[in-house]
Amino acid sequence: MNPGHWTEDMRDDALEPADLHDRMLKVVDVGGGTGLTTLGIVKHVEPENITILLDQSPQISWRRLGRRSH
Repeated sequence: MNPGHWTEDMRDDALEPADLHDRMLKVVDVGGGTGLTTLGIVKHVEPENITILLDQSPQISWRRLGRRSH
């Protein structure tokens, strides 16, 4: 979900079918991108239970790791 095209309300509506109603769920966020969806997941699941896989875009992946892309 691209924050330039999605609002937080739209994200929350899109996550509703995921049934994230147990804070102890283990979640794998594949293709985490900008992190907009991850921030929505953290509202429902303990942050330490979320595994974030790198995005296909090197620029996004490096940014999420707090580094500059090469």
